Amino acid sequence: MLGSDVDETNKSLTCQEKKSLNHKVVTRIKLGEVKINLTEYVHESEDWQTNFFLLQDSKVNSALKFSCHLKLVRGAYGEFDLTTLYTSGQLPGTLP
Repeated sequence: MLGSDVDETNKSLTCQEKKSLNHKVVTRIKLGEVKINLTEYVHESEDWQTNFFLLQDSKVNSALKFSCHLKLVRGAYGEFDLTTLYTSGQLPGTLP
């Protein structure tokens, strides 16, 4: 919490006003973003799948390791359009 001796109009505050004025400062740095198409992870084997993604809109070169295990709860796999191509921008499987 940070205290302030002036208000929004740069007017000095009284002692009583200072006691009631607190600012909470929260800063978050956005490292980047990833958009993942989860339909690419639907497989009849229901195995864990891991891929690496290069973060987009990032000021630093950062990679995200994404692991996913999808299990069919109801229905059949024939109801899905299961694609074998990845379209979410996965990196080749050469990273550790």
